[in-house]
Amino acid sequence: ILRRGRLRRAPLAQFANRRFQLLRREASLLENLARLAIGNHEAEQQTLGCVLLEPKILDDLASILVSEDFYADANRLLFGHLIGMGRDNRRIDVALLIDRLRQCGDIERIGGTAYLYEVVQSVSVASHWRSYAAIALRESKRRQIIHAATELLRSAWEDLPEDSLARADQLLGAIKT
Repeated sequence: ILRRGRLRRAPLAQFANRRFQLLRREASLLENLARLAIGNHEAEQQTLGCVLLEPKILDDLASILVSEDFYADANRLLFGHLIGMGRDNRRIDVALLIDRLRQCGDIERIGGTAYLYEVVQSVSVASHWRSYAAIALRESKRRQIIHAATELLRSAWEDLPEDSLARADQLLGAIKT
């Protein structure tokens, strides 16, 4: 930097601080990217619709997916209710699910009865439920990896390397394969 004809160098601490601020901004951008819609809404809907059409698949589906694998809030909520109905050994169909959602006060949270009928009508072939579930699971893993990468970037700048490596093992180990 020139000041009154003399060259003045920025102290190393100022440079390091500026670099740290830029990298934190990049981490913030990555975090915003992680929040982008990464999912396959149609596959999620079709997976749920298959359960409503063929309730016997619920146990097998529950061994593949958990509620958190659904990106859309409505789909996550619906799957949770379906799992609850299966756990309670209750019969599953659209009318019974609507009744359960009303009793729990969740019918509007999923978009009303119209959304449930949209879910059922989205299914082209109910026997393809494993393929729809595989797509939903793939997108869930993608979101989990992005979340882990974002957390690791933040940890790399703020924590000791040993702590960051331990965090990496923890975050990546939590992603089901």
